[in-house]
Amino acid sequence: MKAGIGGALRRRHAKWHTLAEVAPTHHAKDRQLAKPNYEFAKRQRDLAKKQKKEEKKLRKTLANEVPAGEEPPPAPTDEKSPG
Repeated sequence: MKAGIGGALRRRHAKWHTLAEVAPTHHAKDRQLAKPNYEFAKRQRDLAKKQKKEEKKLRKTLANEVPAGEEPPPAPTDEKSPG
């Protein structure tokens, strides 16, 4: 029996077939991009807002304090004076 051209084509085809089995191609559905984590981003924004608000409150408190050179006004007392 003569191999001829048909045998060579079959051998090439068989070789391609085995390569396809060894290294399968990846489909688009297998390659997914990472999804953005919106909850994490929102939490980070909220924490940044909270920190900024705390800093602003601290600045206002420090600005309203009495300067070091002056005496603070007397504190009100809850005790009733005898009399």
